[in-house]
Amino acid sequence: MEKRRPSQKPVNFRKANSKVINFEIFQSEFSKRIYHFFLFFLVLGVTLVQADEGFLNFSIWSRSQIYSVSGSYYTNSYENIFHLDLFQRTINYGSFSGLFDGCASNNGFAAAHWSFDWRGFKVGPLNLNLKLGDDNFQFTNLGYRFTNYFPAYNYIRGITLGFEYKGFGLNFFTGRIAKLSGLLGTVYSLTEQTASGFLGHFEPGPVYYLGFGFLHSENERSWTGELLAKSNDLLLLESELTINENFKLITETQASFSLGENDNSRLSGTSIRFGPLINYDRWGLELNYRRIDSEFKSLNNEFIYERDQEGVFTSWRYQFKPSLYLFGSVDYYHDNVDRLAELNTTDFWRIYAGFSLGRSSWPNLTLRLDFNSAESRRRDENYRHYLSPGFYLELSKYWGKFYPYLRVRFQHFDDRVDNHHDFTYPSIFLGFRYGYLRNAYLLVEAENTRYYNCLQNRIYTQNRYRIANYSPAFLGIDFYGELSLSNYSYEYYTPYGTKRLELFLGLSKPLPWKLKLRLDFRASWPIASTQPANYWLTFKIDRRFNWGEAPSYQGRAYGPILTGTGSLDGLIFADQNLNGIYDQGEKVFPQLKVELEDGSSVETNPQGKFVFPRVPEGLHTVSLDLRQIPAEYYLLNPEKQTVVVEKRKTIRLNFALIKGGTIGGKIFQDTNKNGILDGEDQLLKDVLVILKPLPKENLSPGLEKMRKEELNTYTDEKGNFIFENILPGPYELRLDEETLPKGLKAITELPIKINLEPGQQIKELKIMFLPRIIFTGKGH
Repeated sequence: MEKRRPSQKPVNFRKANSKVINFEIFQSEFSKRIYHFFLFFLVLGVTLVQADEGFLNFSIWSRSQIYSVSGSYYTNSYENIFHLDLFQRTINYGSFSGLFDGCASNNGFAAAHWSFDWRGFKVGPLNLNLKLGDDNFQFTNLGYRFTNYFPAYNYIRGITLGFEYKGFGLNFFTGRIAKLSGLLGTVYSLTEQTASGFLGHFEPGPVYYLGFGFLHSENERSWTGELLAKSNDLLLLESELTINENFKLITETQASFSLGENDNSRLSGTSIRFGPLINYDRWGLELNYRRIDSEFKSLNNEFIYERDQEGVFTSWRYQFKPSLYLFGSVDYYHDNVDRLAELNTTDFWRIYAGFSLGRSSWPNLTLRLDFNSAESRRRDENYRHYLSPGFYLELSKYWGKFYPYLRVRFQHFDDRVDNHHDFTYPSIFLGFRYGYLRNAYLLVEAENTRYYNCLQNRIYTQNRYRIANYSPAFLGIDFYGELSLSNYSYEYYTPYGTKRLELFLGLSKPLPWKLKLRLDFRASWPIASTQPANYWLTFKIDRRFNWGEAPSYQGRAYGPILTGTGSLDGLIFADQNLNGIYDQGEKVFPQLKVELEDGSSVETNPQGKFVFPRVPEGLHTVSLDLRQIPAEYYLLNPEKQTVVVEKRKTIRLNFALIKGGTIGGKIFQDTNKNGILDGEDQLLKDVLVILKPLPKENLSPGLEKMRKEELNTYTDEKGNFIFENILPGPYELRLDEETLPKGLKAITELPIKINLEPGQQIKELKIMFLPRIIFTGKGH
């Protein structure tokens, strides 16, 4: 049999020969090296140091796609992935991790995805790292900083070598760009494009961060084979200036120097972004400016949309009340940034604004209004002018175990130049979820989406009905099932439609010998369609082997490999001025225990601070044991708070306590009318005293939420009343007149306004009444 090289192009399963399967592993020299190198790494990682923590995961994934009728567009396909990933920590040599996926499919066997990573090898203050194989790559150090900018992920197979030295880091890389393919979307299919360069950063302290980089790319082609750039050089300079914990200034500048297929000289272009980020507990504001030249080219230009535009963007959020959240954004930009006279310039506006309202007694409501527009500055053959208003509405409500919801999306497009492009696009989702047992639920949902163009007489309609069930403990199996009916119709001169019934079943179950099984089945049957039925079956079985000591991180790690850590810190303090924020001089609480979801715990220091210095990135729960808090204090925050930790970032999470106070006094009848309580006065018992909380500006939202209910008590035999350990703030004290003796006249002005400070003891209130007038019937 002729030896075949592993394919370096995306697999085309429709044209694959399903009768010929080549199982000769790694016939090319490159694949052989991968195989031998992985075996060497496997032996090295396990044998270097016996007692250090490590693990090995072994999995088999299998997916098959089967059609009921074969044809040129409907070819049965399958894909099997043999997966290994390993992690080994050592004391003197850093940590090793590796991954290998071998793929057997209609095209034969190939190394679909592989990598080897060596980190933490130190020589004095110098920290070295090495990575071989596949990786996802972003040409940035700062990542996602701007709301309106998402740096593209690229996939590369090659080598990365770097170091870190006292806040200065540099990583060199070289390799070939890949695209993900395969039925499971995990096969790295190499393209003809290459990329080499470096990324570095300098962080002299917590205030300033500087990033920089250079990238050289060659032979970038589109998916059709068209040459997009014969050569392209990219320069990067970015920075983050931290004014304080709530205010940051971000800048990013990139410059490209590209050479096309028929170009004699390089074309230069720049991309500039900068602006402030302001984040507080209750409100946040972002403002940035951008300018991207028409000739700017990034590493991947086939799907780049932000080119030839200049504009400003702002977004905001404001927690107006605990139940009311306001948000919005405005984006203005124009094209023709070089101001070329032969080109028309168009101004674009994108405006979004809305609110979310959620109260326990009302349905949760989210409403967002959208408005997009564009208009050219000059009326010529390229003149554009359109308006596009719309809205998004969501209504939902938790009623015990029931959760109904409604989602409506509406958009209208009005082309002021050519009304043949006008359209209306409404979409409605109506659903109902019922929760039962332990996290199990039943879901029923209906969808209606329409696209209507009246002038061209085109109508698209899609109706979809779905019922789903999830049971995490059904006969010892995690089970998910879904059945949906979809009806798609299209009318344009002649009608066309298709109806399909779709089924999805998924289950996972622990097996003997610590094996785990995952099985997914998808089926789509035509009810009224020219397309055949198709079936997807995915099978996964895996086994994990652990050895050595457990990792020393705090908090639960997500995934087999720790991709990054941040830190969590906070303060436990007594909020004296009721604003919910720590102010200088307020009391702090040492030696209180704070825990993460995995049981990791720390105690607050003498300054009331707690720190978890190494927490894996991801979702974490921080909890404070209420039994530690003195009885006279209330906790304003939830005792368990959920936060998202990001790499290289510190998340601050404070717990605010507030000391309760006391309001008390005596109610009596001033019999001798001398204005003081003495032996001749009558004490009034069984009088109902009512204490009503009053609103106040700048009061902490947490405290405002807790002070909703009225308090009441009765006077005792000696006329005494008392409200002990109650929340501070303004109150109104009044008496129930029905419980007072008839005919008394109040000397003390009622109701009484009281502003109770934290820890304040008001126990000497005197409420006096004059005795009723008695007529003897004798004349004067």
